Amino acid sequence: MLTPPTTPTGNNIARFSKVDHTSRPYAPPAARPQPVLPPSLPLTPPATSTDRFQNQPGVNVAHWQSRQLTDNELSYYLPSRADGVNDMYVHHRLSGASDCLSESRVLYVWAYQLLRHPLLASSISAHTYEDVRFVRSVPSTLEEALQQAASRFHAVPTNGSIIDTYLNGPRTLSSDRLACLVFAHPTAPAFGLATPPSSPNARAESEAYDCELMLCATHAIGDGMALHTFMNEFYTLLGSSSSVADLREMILAKLYLEEPQPIPQGLESQLPAASAWRTIVGAVDSRLNQTRLTGNQSFPLIPASQRKPRQTVVPTVAYSSDETKRILSSCKANGVTVAHAVFALCNMAWARLAPSSRDPCIIYSAANLRPHIQTPSVPSSPESFFHLAIGYFNVSLPSLHVPIATSDLLWHRARSVRAQMMAATRSPFVVPRARRDGLERRERAVRWAKMDDGVVEPTAASEVISPRWLADAAPQKALMGVSMLGNLDGMYKHAAFPSIKLESLMTGSRQRSAGLLLFAYTFRGQLWLSLGYDENGFAPGVIAGFWTGLQGLVSEAILD
Repeated sequence: MLTPPTTPTGNNIARFSKVDHTSRPYAPPAARPQPVLPPSLPLTPPATSTDRFQNQPGVNVAHWQSRQLTDNELSYYLPSRADGVNDMYVHHRLSGASDCLSESRVLYVWAYQLLRHPLLASSISAHTYEDVRFVRSVPSTLEEALQQAASRFHAVPTNGSIIDTYLNGPRTLSSDRLACLVFAHPTAPAFGLATPPSSPNARAESEAYDCELMLCATHAIGDGMALHTFMNEFYTLLGSSSSVADLREMILAKLYLEEPQPIPQGLESQLPAASAWRTIVGAVDSRLNQTRLTGNQSFPLIPASQRKPRQTVVPTVAYSSDETKRILSSCKANGVTVAHAVFALCNMAWARLAPSSRDPCIIYSAANLRPHIQTPSVPSSPESFFHLAIGYFNVSLPSLHVPIATSDLLWHRARSVRAQMMAATRSPFVVPRARRDGLERRERAVRWAKMDDGVVEPTAASEVISPRWLADAAPQKALMGVSMLGNLDGMYKHAAFPSIKLESLMTGSRQRSAGLLLFAYTFRGQLWLSLGYDENGFAPGVIAGFWTGLQGLVSEAILD
C-alpha cells in the first residue's frame, strides 16, 4: 500500500530544478467545517482552494474557476497522490531552426495554450476523499499568464535523461501542478525554472539544432488522445511564421477580447443519458460479461518484501517504413488491424514462455469514448478537448499450446481479438457500462485511499462478501495492459509545421511497483512498440524473454 508523506512532496523536482516548490500545510478558514481527513493527509494544497481567498479583501473571485472531479477522474487522482502513479508523458525529439525553437518562443506558445486548455493550468483542492475539485486561477494580465506558464515549464540541458528522470526520479507533478512542459536544448541553463522574458524579441538569426520537448500531465486531467491532439496544436503554432511579438498579441487578445475558457465538463456529464430500461439491461449485460471473462495468467513477480525500489525501463523497437508496410499489408489481407495483431502477439509470446495451461490469458485496454460525447443542443463556444474520456475493456485468449503453423495461429487469434473489441466498443450499452465502471473505480479508489492513509483498517479477505453473481466466477487475473494509440501520423499534421521535424515519439506513464504496459502506434510511417515496466518487480529474465519473443514472433509470423 502507498502511504503519503506527512507533507506534500509532489513538487520535488530536484532533478529538473533547484527551486523549492514544497507546499505549506493547508489551514482552512475558521468558518469552514473541518474536513473528515487525517491530519497528515496532503490533500488540500495551500494555493489552490477558492475558499481560502473568497472572503479576503481585494480578491476578485470571478478570476477563479472550479468543478468537481468525476468518478473516473477521482479514481486516477487518489492513487497518484503519493508517488504519481499513472502520471503521463509524451516525448519528442525534434529539429529545426534555433529562432523557431527558442526558449522564449516555446514559453509564449505554452502560455497561449494554457489559456485554451484550463485543466493544464489548474490545481486540485480536496476537502474529503470524495469532495475533490479542480481549481483554476484565471490570469488577467500578460504577466500573470506568463508566470503561470513559467511555473509549469522547465528548460534543461540536452542530456538524454529527461524520460528516466520523470519516470524514476522524485515526482515532477503534484496537486498544485497538474501539467508541466520540459524543454531540453543545447543552450539551456544547468538548472532553474524559466524566467519570462521582459519583452518580446524579434526572431533572431537562425541556426539549426536538435532539442527535446516533453509534455507531462496527471491522468486525472486527460488521456492519450488529449496529449497528442494538444501537441499537434502546439507544434502548429510553434512552427508558424508568428514572431514572439505576434504571440504576445495573441495572448493579450485571449485575455482582453474573449471570455475566459471554462474548465471543460467531465466526460460523464457529456455522455447521453441512458433510459431506465437500458440502464437495467446494461447492468445485466455487464454482469454476464464479467462471469464469462476468464483468465488466470500473470508474469511471475518478485515478492513485495524482497523488491528493490521501482525502476521503470522502456525498451522500444521501431520497424522500418518498408517493414511497417509489410506488417500493415499482412494485417489487412487477414481481415484485422495492427491493434488486433498486437494483442495476439502478446498472448502468443507469453504462451511460449509459460507451461501449457487451460486457463486463458486476459489483456486489458482503454477505449476512446469521445465519439459518444453528446453535441450540445444549443451551439456554444467549443470547450477544451483536454480532459479524461476513456473507458475500459478486456480481451481473453487461450493459452494452450496448439500444433498449428505460427502464422495461422496468429491470424486466428487476431480475428478473435477483433470480434471481442467490436463487441466491447460497439455495444449499445457502452455508455451505461462506462458510467457504472467509473462509479466502481471511484468506490475502489476511495476505499484504498482510506486504507493507505490509515483512516480505516484493511479489510480481511475472509470478511469480503462477493456478490452472488460472482460467487462461483472463474479467476479473472490479467496478464498485462496494452495501449493502442493507432496511426499518430493522422493526428500530427506534419505539413502544418514544415519548419519543425519530429524525429521520434515516446509515450508512457509512471508505473506502480511491478507495473507493466505496452504501447503500440505508427509514427512517421513506422510501427513502434514500446514496453514500459518495472525491472525490479518481475522474476529475473521473464520480461526480457517476453520482449525478445514478441519481436521474434513479428519476424516469424509476419515478416518472414
